[in-house]
Amino acid sequence: MNKKFLNAVLFGALIASSAGTFTSCKDYDDDIKSLQEQIDKSGSTVGDLQTQLTTLKSAAEAAQAAADAAKTAAAEAKTAAEAAKTAGDQAAADAATAKALAEEAKAAAAQAKADAIAEAATQVEALRNSMQAAIDNKLDVTVHEAAVKALGAQIEGIETGLSNLANGAVKENTEAIKNAQDAIETLITADKDLQTQLDALKLYAEGVKDIADANKEDIAAAQKAIEAAQDEIKKLWDEINGEGGLKALIGENKSAIEALKNSTAQDIADLEDKINDELDAIKSDISDIQGDIRTINSQIITINADLVSLHTLMTCRLTSITFAPDYIVDGVEAIKFNSLKYAPMGSGENAAIPTNYSISTAALATASYHFNPASFKLGNADYSYLDRSATVINTRAAASQWVQISGTPVANAATGTVDFKLLRLNVHSTQPAEDKVNMVALQATLKGDAVDKDETNVVVTSPYVSIYDDVLAAPDVRISDKATLVSGADGAHYATTFTACKSEAVRYTTPYDQVFNLKDLVATCFGNGNHKEFPIEDYKLSYKFSVASSDYNITEG
Repeated sequence: MNKKFLNAVLFGALIASSAGTFTSCKDYDDDIKSLQEQIDKSGSTVGDLQTQLTTLKSAAEAAQAAADAAKTAAAEAKTAAEAAKTAGDQAAADAATAKALAEEAKAAAAQAKADAIAEAATQVEALRNSMQAAIDNKLDVTVHEAAVKALGAQIEGIETGLSNLANGAVKENTEAIKNAQDAIETLITADKDLQTQLDALKLYAEGVKDIADANKEDIAAAQKAIEAAQDEIKKLWDEINGEGGLKALIGENKSAIEALKNSTAQDIADLEDKINDELDAIKSDISDIQGDIRTINSQIITINADLVSLHTLMTCRLTSITFAPDYIVDGVEAIKFNSLKYAPMGSGENAAIPTNYSISTAALATASYHFNPASFKLGNADYSYLDRSATVINTRAAASQWVQISGTPVANAATGTVDFKLLRLNVHSTQPAEDKVNMVALQATLKGDAVDKDETNVVVTSPYVSIYDDVLAAPDVRISDKATLVSGADGAHYATTFTACKSEAVRYTTPYDQVFNLKDLVATCFGNGNHKEFPIEDYKLSYKFSVASSDYNITEG
């Protein structure tokens, strides 16, 4: 059965392919072998090129870094050495710094070299792994070998059954022929894929070679830089360790450095002693100053208290008083007083009105003044008036006999004045001579916050102003009927004696058993023809009534 199957496969292959197809079975082994050799060669070439490139680039970068670090360290060491030569007092510190910088430069160069070698080894290993992975991904050799081996087995079977073709078993092995055709197509497809992968590897190898060629100059420059860095390091090493170098300089100045150290220590000790002595003196001075400060503080407290008192005086002390006149009489500022002079009447019901006056009274007059400052507290002074005539000036200690202050002064915000209510005294007996004039001045005796301690008799006096007396006597006022005082003219005046009353018509009648209040019927009238009510309350006057001694005429019925 197997023999028939192999004969059928071989017969189908002869029908579907040319004779050359079967004769090339052996050639596939050679092609596969050649392909594998090319792959291995390409992989090796690409890997070598990449490894060389990476190694050179890493070495160049590391060498450049080492050269830069060495050059910088060399410059710093050289600067330190020159500073040490020119500054003897700093030789020790500069030498130590230069030596440290030199050691750091040497260590930096060695470390850079080691780092460059390690980095190159790492990069080579990474590139080798990457290349191997790429080749492995592009061609699975194991699968290819398995396919080749299977194909070889089939070809060997075909060769074995060639001699059996004459048996006529082709029709019985149609399915086997189809399987052989499919295997051949699979092999052809695999061959095409392998060729595609080979072409890709060839292009990759060409690209790697181009990169290496492009970096050829950089690699050469890096090599030159490494050589220059090595020269700089050698030069620096010679400057440090060579004849006349830094080490020799340090040795030559060792004694000077030691002497400077000892001298500096002594200077520091002397300075500490001097500072301690000065500190003791300063402490003593501070103690004295503290005593002075306490004394000054005590004086400042006293001065502050005086300043507070002075400030209080400045803000609270009255400095001037100016009269604000309401009347000008004959061009002279004056206070107008309305007074009434009179004398007691006799006790008889027909007693005459006296004309020799021994008593006077007056309505309160207002005298206004401007106080400076306007904020002066009125309670910080006692007020009185001084009298003055043309020939007599009373002393400050003497109270006025002409006017008297009634109540307390009032600050009038509307007029900006301080208003005093004044009562005229003794107008009947204090009238000046024909060529004289009575004058008064307001005097404020300061107290409280307006005076300093132990300060007495501080007074502020206003200018003198004249007294203008408007004096009424008996003929100027009349007792009148209140109801007809204005309209009744002189007819409203009551009779002044009982006998005169009997001759006048009856004004009021009232039942005997009812109250008859005379205060509701009686008023005072100006007797100068004005026929206005005279304000007896302003003059502190009032009426008293008594019963006549004569009989009344009583009307019956």
